[in-house]
Amino acid sequence: MNKKQGDPEKRTHRDAILMIGPLPPQVGGIEAFIGYLLETDLSKNYAIKTLDMSKPAIQREKMAYATLMGYERSFGRGFWLTLRSWGYSVLFFMRFLYQLVRYRIRILHIHTASHTNFWEKCIYIAVGKLLRKKVIMHVHGSQFELFYHQSRSLTRRLIAYFLGLCNRVIALSQSWFDFFIQFLPAETVSVVRNGIDLRAYQQNDFRKSPEPSVVFLGEVGTRKGIFDLIESAWLLKNTGECPKFHIIGPGAILAAQERAIDKGVGDYFNFYGSLRGKEKIGLMASAWCFVLPTYAEGLPLSILEAYAVGLPVISTYVGGIPEVVKHGVNGFLVQPGDARTSAEMLRTVLNDSEMRQKMGHVNRRQAFEKYDINNCARKIDEIYRKLLSD
Repeated sequence: MNKKQGDPEKRTHRDAILMIGPLPPQVGGIEAFIGYLLETDLSKNYAIKTLDMSKPAIQREKMAYATLMGYERSFGRGFWLTLRSWGYSVLFFMRFLYQLVRYRIRILHIHTASHTNFWEKCIYIAVGKLLRKKVIMHVHGSQFELFYHQSRSLTRRLIAYFLGLCNRVIALSQSWFDFFIQFLPAETVSVVRNGIDLRAYQQNDFRKSPEPSVVFLGEVGTRKGIFDLIESAWLLKNTGECPKFHIIGPGAILAAQERAIDKGVGDYFNFYGSLRGKEKIGLMASAWCFVLPTYAEGLPLSILEAYAVGLPVISTYVGGIPEVVKHGVNGFLVQPGDARTSAEMLRTVLNDSEMRQKMGHVNRRQAFEKYDINNCARKIDEIYRKLLSD
């Protein structure tokens, strides 16, 4: 065995890994993923420290359950809220420096989104490299590719420069791998697809709603396509085939409710805000299908959760979604913003019980075979071992 790497049990006491990113109970895909990851054997094999970058939940007009996260929106929030948001950034950085002094940190495992969230993380990259730490950048931002391509030439070079400083960049899908290797060496980019903790999904006797119902899980807002879904519901209502829509997630709930009422489909929509655990799983499992008409994604955990309860999926051709949802096999895909085709696909799925059952069986099997969080942990463990042995 490589002496520098050492035995995992002994290495735990002298080599620490600092996981940087938002943690539960904050609501969001990155938070959920990190929470799942910390429940795996990684926490047994390594001394994992965490730097929680979650910010306190707030509530503001038309944004129930909103949070202070998302720096790119901060300048539209008013002076005091912006100041508070950046104040937390300073606090997080001071905690970061303390952890570097307090523990023998060997690896920084940084979870990032895009825009200003990414630029903030560049400070951590720079300090980490200055102090000769190994750095992993785990890119979750659904709009990262758009963020890169819409940036000016100098900004794109800066993005490539900071990612190039990292010892490893983790991509959520093959399509993102292909994007990153346009400006990074392929050997520094690894594909680690998202996964979920499947322990709560072991039962297979979920009760279905007696009436047609559709579930949506994600941030309630434009990017996730909630207003397109309301348009699809209006089209279905005009044919007399509108199901109930169960909307789970934080965000622009009041705005979505108002839009649904304006379109005459308010009675068909139930908004629950953020749900967790058995309550969320039970509501999802009772639905007939899952829909996510999103405009930008990596590999959304919500689709994997829908798989775990055996639901067919209707989503869009963005990010890593086409790698997991095969049109006509285990779900249907449409172009973002195409509310009419989404309505047609919903009608098709809701009117064919045999199709729903077949697709649901395929998806549930895939969830347990491919998208267990322990699979992600094993791949990340390999990355840790390689970096510690170099």
